[in-house]
Amino acid sequence: MMRTRLLQFISLLVLLLLLGISLQDIKAQGGGEVSPTIAIIDIDEKSIAALGRWPWPRDTHALLLKRLASQNIKAIVFDILFSEPESERPERDQTFARAMKESGNVYVAMAFLTAEGGEIPKPSPRTPLIEAWRIGKLQAPTLTLKAPLLRDALLPVKSLAESAKGVGFVNIFPPSNLPMTKAPLILAYLDSFYPSLPLRIALDLCHSPSDLQELLNPQGSIKLGSRTIRSEEGEFTLEFPKRSLPLYRHYSYIDLIRSPDMSIEGNIVIIGARAIGLGDHYVTPAALYTPGPEIIAAAIDTLVKGCL
Repeated sequence: MMRTRLLQFISLLVLLLLLGISLQDIKAQGGGEVSPTIAIIDIDEKSIAALGRWPWPRDTHALLLKRLASQNIKAIVFDILFSEPESERPERDQTFARAMKESGNVYVAMAFLTAEGGEIPKPSPRTPLIEAWRIGKLQAPTLTLKAPLLRDALLPVKSLAESAKGVGFVNIFPPSNLPMTKAPLILAYLDSFYPSLPLRIALDLCHSPSDLQELLNPQGSIKLGSRTIRSEEGEFTLEFPKRSLPLYRHYSYIDLIRSPDMSIEGNIVIIGARAIGLGDHYVTPAALYTPGPEIIAAAIDTLVKGCL
């Protein structure tokens, strides 16, 4: 695994050099200052050593939510797919769901699966669940999206989805030969449009309507609070802070579990994987090896500026 990742990293570095893009060029492309309102809670090696191998029992996440309850946090974001119920002790899902409902500010991720070889998207028994999160129908308005055809969706466990304040997709489609500078705002599945997780959060924090017809202007851009986010084929440009990694404040998951009085600086908290072998990484204008939670943070940061 580590050898494969190293070879991928070397290949990307060679490719960038062949394209005439240096590491300094990549860092120089980032725009905007680091947001004081966003923090990331890391599922890191230290936390895994203390709590055991991943995935952890869901009641562990319930405990984390209780630790965060007394803080002034507007959105708690799980950059984690809870697509399967707890197999050993199903009651842990209910414990987590209750904690989410009590918090009232928890967002969870879903993901779409892309169609391959001419596959046709088909409704599933859980289609009514996902329809609760759509923001528009395909026929009104009509949009041209850059994203590939989608065939299915990985949805959160029903009890967790129904207890969350919002659900959004975390798919990104990076270019194969250049740093990733854009992320999707909207994807089309079956007969509806669905928001990304960062957009779902921004709609709430910016007090914007959740109807795509009201959000879009004739050029396809989206109105969030007093700002207009330019969108091209359903994608928007990420504004990365002009600094080296880490781009945002980081806290270890286990430190928050062990220290009930530990405070977090930030109104938006993202919980995601940082440990070696967990999570995803991409080439971005910020770094050659940018962890997924940093990208989610940059996406949210780009969308909510001026709303908090």
